[in-house]
Amino acid sequence: MHIDERDPLLRVWRRARLMSQSWQEYWDELVDLLARHFDKKLVIFSPHATVRMAERNIGRRVVRFVVERNVPREMYGKFEYPHGATPYTNAHPVFSVTGQDMNGRWITVAVAVMKRAEKLRFKIVTVIVVDEKSRHRNG
Repeated sequence: MHIDERDPLLRVWRRARLMSQSWQEYWDELVDLLARHFDKKLVIFSPHATVRMAERNIGRRVVRFVVERNVPREMYGKFEYPHGATPYTNAHPVFSVTGQDMNGRWITVAVAVMKRAEKLRFKIVTVIVVDEKSRHRNG
């Protein structure tokens, strides 16, 4: 299903309290829009994500591969994201997507969904490599 980035989700965005359950049902539409944003090079990579990706030898192609082929295992509404240097300060919903990259390495990508100028935008918050004991793989 294709969505117009100005239409149904923004109406929901305005109505919803941005709780995790409110957004779970919209992942299929969101990931479709996210793929189009990757195509147009509109996806924002935070400075933190960029540094972590370089440290872990993870490219943008890997991030896209993992996000487009998996569903979120964790979802956080505004001010619910408990991780990072400043927990519970996220101004936007965050989806945590875990899956294997092209070489079988398990990766978790945290994706923020933002509203900017009446359009949805996506920001990669962080990217990590997860081992077999990680909550990301066993949660």
